[in-house]
Amino acid sequence: MTWTTDDTGAEAGPSEAVDERAVPRPRRAPEETRAGPPVDAGARGADLHERGEYRRARTVHENLLDSRRRRHGHDHPDTLAAATGLAMDLLRLDENEAARALVEDTLARQRHVLGDDHPDTLVSTISLAIVLRRLGDHRRARRIGRWVDDQRHARSPQ
Repeated sequence: MTWTTDDTGAEAGPSEAVDERAVPRPRRAPEETRAGPPVDAGARGADLHERGEYRRARTVHENLLDSRRRRHGHDHPDTLAAATGLAMDLLRLDENEAARALVEDTLARQRHVLGDDHPDTLVSTISLAIVLRRLGDHRRARRIGRWVDDQRHARSPQ
């Protein structure tokens, strides 16, 4: 995959372009609402995100993250999935410093709880490379991109 450094398309890493929309979605878990039966707030936030309503998606994901942190703690896989959804919204809203802080925290927790080769961990790793590239840290983004490629090759059937 190619990690471009700027709008000129200068190559900064492996061999094919990363389309931020192609980053797989983390799994979602149902949330309870005051109104009654469980609803999938993660799905609602993802739907808003996919429709380009990033500010509304951000609000849903912020509320979901707060709820999951209170209910499950900061390291629960469902909490980490909610943090990833919020990070994606922040990326789309060009709130890159906030996205970087959230992605770095989430990634550290995912690596500890889920392991380096878990799909959700890889999603966050790709997100970190994207935000680092946006913030001008191309060397670190390239290094992460190579690591992701190595992980993908190691997991693919020979």
